[in-house]
Amino acid sequence: MADLEDACWEGYEPIGTKELDGKTVPNCVPIKEEQSKIKKEGFPIPSPSSDEDEQKYISRCISEIGSEYDAEGQAYAVCKAKWDE
Repeated sequence: MADLEDACWEGYEPIGTKELDGKTVPNCVPIKEEQSKIKKEGFPIPSPSSDEDEQKYISRCISEIGSEYDAEGQAYAVCKAKWDE
């Protein structure tokens, strides 16, 4: 396979290969939206520090990554998901 990374639709990632109709093809599996964004854009989501409450962390997180997202509320959702981990 020339380039497995480009072989899958957006929101999917190649995890090895598989046989399909006698051909070897990428095994594309769905990935979480925020992981897809990180993988494609190459930026990290900040982690909460031990002295932050939820509101303080989400505010800091949005200020750090907010410009990376187009739709209103996406940065909040990503930061909230990271807090809930």
